[in-house]
Amino acid sequence: MAHEVSQTKVKLPHNYESILGEADSQVDKSSSIDKLYDQLYSGVFLNQMKKKFWVDKLSHKNCFMLFARELSYPKGNWFLHSIILDSPPQIDVAELQDSQSFEVKGKFNTMNLTPATLYQVSFTLMMKDEAQNGWEDPVNLKLFLPNETSEVRKEYLNKRPKNQWIEILVGTFTTTYMDSGDIEFSMYEFGKRLKKGIVILGAVIKPFSFR
Repeated sequence: MAHEVSQTKVKLPHNYESILGEADSQVDKSSSIDKLYDQLYSGVFLNQMKKKFWVDKLSHKNCFMLFARELSYPKGNWFLHSIILDSPPQIDVAELQDSQSFEVKGKFNTMNLTPATLYQVSFTLMMKDEAQNGWEDPVNLKLFLPNETSEVRKEYLNKRPKNQWIEILVGTFTTTYMDSGDIEFSMYEFGKRLKKGIVILGAVIKPFSFR
């Protein structure tokens, strides 16, 4: 009985029922709180594996990954191809091939994020061995918020490790009921140097970490 009482005090994730309505596989919402959270900690794929939703185990905040097929590519010579990962076992990524300019953009509605939380938006990417030249100029990273404010920063990708997945911070924001709506984020560089070898896995939206 004491265990049942303690479970009723557990707060369920914000807007989780609406989010799971887009799940690729059924999530048993009638199971115990512990079993439900075990599924949400592991993560649930949405919209034919275009997105992933999970709950951070430490903060109990909502997190999302927007995979490459959920993003848009207005500029640059990009192509999508599948790679093998541990989880999911196979996913599409976007790779840049011999292009002077490139741009990657994404959009996400903050209504599915946990309110009153400091979030960060980052691109998850890999710089391959062939990304040796053309990246001397910094890339631009921009975050546009529902309240029409924006944040812009620069990053030198040629100084990052090669052949491993890394996160490149776009910006941070705090979720509020007053300013809920679409955030837009992008990474771009419109220079004249020929570039290739950047692979985009997706964009991750999760609680900000100082680590």
